[in-house]
Amino acid sequence: MSSRAFCRASIPMAFALLVATTSLWGQSPIISQAGIGPSLQKTGTEDPFPSPRFGTKVAICGRIAMASIPGDLATEPNEFGRVAVFEKTNTEWTRTSTLIGTPEAGGIFGSRIDIEGNRAVIGGPKAIYLFERRKSGWVQTAKVVLTSTDTFFGKDIALEHGEIFASTLHQNGDMAVRQINVYAQVRPGTLSRTAFIRPRSGLEVGEFGASLHADNGFLVVGAPSDIGPGAAYVYSRSGRHWFKADRLMASDATADDAFGASVAIRAGVIVVGAPRADLGLPEEGTGPLRGNVYVFRPARYGWYESQKINEPWMEYPRVGVGQNVSIGRGLLALFQNDNRFLIRNTQRALAYDWVDGSFQFNREVISNEDGLVPDIDMAGRSLIASVQVLPGGVGYYYVQGAAGIFEFGPYEH
Repeated sequence: MSSRAFCRASIPMAFALLVATTSLWGQSPIISQAGIGPSLQKTGTEDPFPSPRFGTKVAICGRIAMASIPGDLATEPNEFGRVAVFEKTNTEWTRTSTLIGTPEAGGIFGSRIDIEGNRAVIGGPKAIYLFERRKSGWVQTAKVVLTSTDTFFGKDIALEHGEIFASTLHQNGDMAVRQINVYAQVRPGTLSRTAFIRPRSGLEVGEFGASLHADNGFLVVGAPSDIGPGAAYVYSRSGRHWFKADRLMASDATADDAFGASVAIRAGVIVVGAPRADLGLPEEGTGPLRGNVYVFRPARYGWYESQKINEPWMEYPRVGVGQNVSIGRGLLALFQNDNRFLIRNTQRALAYDWVDGSFQFNREVISNEDGLVPDIDMAGRSLIASVQVLPGGVGYYYVQGAAGIFEFGPYEH
């Protein structure tokens, strides 16, 4: 599809300043790590300069990783967004192609992304596209475009066994109807809706569909709420139909916890983030809330809460824990804020090992004191985490957006 560019060569200095890895005391040491970022080297893989939005969304599956660069139509009228594709050859991650957005996506192509094998689903608020990796490169094979001016795709998207799960919001006056649309490529070039999932009332339930994750015939849908504590819904497949299998809530739920802001499922274990959860600590009365991550394990008739990740809390303040979670093979990844600094917040990506039926803290993978960690994703024993740097830092002038790919050692539990 396009010529190759050596992605690591673009960001060695900046990435060295962005990434701090603790000593290898954890159960699963990091056996390799690589930095990826914008490239201006060869036709077909270049980005607008600079690229502060690089890594707004990231995804990884096996030896393929993607980082999106959504467009900003307010400042760049012809920049509809793009997605950088990286592939691992031998031991190196190389940028191999760039997928370019079109106006019909809604101007921020790449704000929704997921990968499964040699397929990827990428989209914006008005359209989603299915891409396939072939010998000639990545080819768009199907798409669906929302033509109604009152209907938009939600913030998250999931791809599993060739099916696409996308949340939608239909605004009808003062009433918002949210549901999950299930799409499949039933004929060449077209994604057809094969099913839809909505809350029993059919109307707005929190922010139903704010987060999605599918695995092995189960779909978890997050529904955080600005009024109530939020919930996560578990659906299971029976033939072509989806049925609600459980409704998950935190055991200590209180209003405005944002439970369901992030969800993940693997091998029956479900993790739900509640970034505004109140742990009842004295400083939470005057400052940001700590947040929490809840682990649910399968039982005979559903799931039960088995662990709270942020209890007991660490020595330094952790704020917004649960805004983003991802599960790999025997690993959990999340990021959190550290508000000890008065001028700036520090955002960190953390990894946890699955040991004897619970997640135990492993290491701090990324520490970035001058920017944001907007997204993480995990597949198998690999973690990708993006970093967006605020302008002005030493060594940050060239690369304002970057990402790291970390591969952990064998899983022996």
